Amino acid sequence: MKTAYLFPGQGSQWTGMGYEIYHKYPEAKAVFDEGDEVVGFSLSQMCFDGPQVELDPIPNQQCW
Repeated sequence: MKTAYLFPGQGSQWTGMGYEIYHKYPEAKAVFDEGDEVVGFSLSQMCFDGPQVELDPIPNQQCW
């Protein structure tokens, strides 16, 4: 059985999203870590820990 993760787009994010796959799959961790490096701040921490009010603004949803 295969698993697919779908993110339907802007407005679908929630605090804690991605935390489980980050810690379970090295490939997912690598993607999050690369994203943090590209945007120049810890987007992964924002996703995992919030607060939601920081995750909601469009620039953070679309990663600038």
